[in-house]
Amino acid sequence: MATLNGNKKYVQGTIYGFRGERPPLSQGQGICEAKLQEVYDELTEIKDHLKRESTALSAKSREIEFREERLRLREEKILELEEKLDSVVTEETDEKINCIEREYEERLNRLKGGNEEAKKDNKRLRESMNLLGKENEGLRRQVGILEKELEKTQKKCLSLEGRVSNFERLKNPSNPLKDIKLKSQNDKPSNKIKPKLVQFKGKQLILQLLDWTSEHSKDIDECVRVLPELIDLLPEFEDSKVSPFKFIYAILQSLQANHQRSQHTATLRRLGEQIYGPRHQMASYSDTECLMLSALIILHTPLPVDQLAHALETIRNQVKNEVGRGLFLKYAGPLAITPFLRPTNKALQNKSLDIHIQMCVESTFLDNFLDSLSNDLWFRTVSLTFKDGLEADRTAEKLSVLLQKLSKDRKNKKYFDAFGFMKVAENMLKSCADQGFLALNLRSTINNLSS
Repeated sequence: MATLNGNKKYVQGTIYGFRGERPPLSQGQGICEAKLQEVYDELTEIKDHLKRESTALSAKSREIEFREERLRLREEKILELEEKLDSVVTEETDEKINCIEREYEERLNRLKGGNEEAKKDNKRLRESMNLLGKENEGLRRQVGILEKELEKTQKKCLSLEGRVSNFERLKNPSNPLKDIKLKSQNDKPSNKIKPKLVQFKGKQLILQLLDWTSEHSKDIDECVRVLPELIDLLPEFEDSKVSPFKFIYAILQSLQANHQRSQHTATLRRLGEQIYGPRHQMASYSDTECLMLSALIILHTPLPVDQLAHALETIRNQVKNEVGRGLFLKYAGPLAITPFLRPTNKALQNKSLDIHIQMCVESTFLDNFLDSLSNDLWFRTVSLTFKDGLEADRTAEKLSVLLQKLSKDRKNKKYFDAFGFMKVAENMLKSCADQGFLALNLRSTINNLSS
C-alpha cells in the first residue's frame, strides 16, 4: 500500500512538476488519474501473474534438476553394473578357454602317448612275427628233413621185414612156398605159369577183403597200420583200383573224424604223390568212380596247391552229370571240400565254390546235397569267410546263392541265427545296392528267414 501511495505521489509529482503545491484538480485530470490507476492495477496483476509463473518455473526447474540427478545416479549404477558384468564375463570366458586348452593339451598328450605306445607295440609285434617266421622256416626245414629220414627209415624197415620173412620161409621147411620153389627148379616151364596164377588169385582175394573191410568194418581206424604197405601195392592194381581206393578213402575219413591226419603227414604225402603220379596219372583213369575217389583222396593229402586245385577241377567236371553227382554225395564229397572254403585257403576257395554251385543245379540230388551242407561245420566255415572279408564280388554272389537255397529249409534257421547270418545279409544289402543279382539273393534270404 505504501508503495502504491508512493507511486501515486510519484505520478502526481511528475504531472504537477513537483512544484510544492498540488494544483487544483480539474475534470480532465481526474479522468487521467483514473486511467493511471487502471494501468497500475493491470501492471500489478501482470506482476502477480509473472511471480506465479516464476514460482511455477522455479518448481519445475527444481523437479527437472532432481530428475536429472536421479537419472545421472542411475546411469552411474548401470555403468558400474556393466563394468562388473564385463569383468565377470571376461573372467569366466578366460577360465573356460583356459580349461578347454588344458583339456585339449591333455588329450593331445594322451593321444600322442597312445600313438607312441601303439608304434612300440607294432614294432615289437613285427619283430616277434619276423622271429616266429624265421623259427617257423627253421622248423619246417627240420620237419622236411625228419620226414625224409622217416621215409628212408620206413623203406629200410619194409626191406628188413621182407628179408626177415624170406629168411623165415627159407628156415622153415614146412613152408609151402619153399616146395613151390624146389619144384620150379626141376620144372622150369611150369615156373612161368604158376606164379602168375597165384598172384592173380591173391589179388582177387585182397580186393574182396578190401571191399568187405571198407563197407562192414567198424574199426576202420585200426587199418591205418596197413596203409604204407597198401601204398606200395597200388601199382599192382592197374585194372581194378576202385576197391583199394574205397578202402584208403574210408581210412582217410576216419583219420579226419578223429583229427589224426597230422600224425601221418609223411604217409599221406606219399599216398598223394603215388595217386597223382609224376605225369598226372589221375587224369588217365577212365572209370568215373575211380576218378572221383582219387580226387577226393588227394584232397586229404598235403600236396602242393596246384595239385589240390587240379583235383578240385576234376571233381567239378565230374559233377556236371548225374552219375558224378551221385558218386560225390555217396563218398561225402561236401565234407571233403568244405575246409577249402576257409579264408586261409583263398587260392582254392573259388574252386570249392564252383563245385558247390555246380551241385546247386536242378537235379535229383539237389535236396540231398543241401542236406549235406546243413551242419555246424559248413555254417561255421562260411561264417569265418564272411568275417575275414570277401575280396571279390563273385565270391559273395556264389555264397549268396548257397545261403538263399539253404534258407528255404526251416531247420537251417538255427544255424543262421547261431552264426548271425541275418545281420551279415542286412549289412551286405546296404553296401551292394548296385549289384542286382547279389542284392536279389540277399533279400530272398532275409525274407525266408523272417517268414
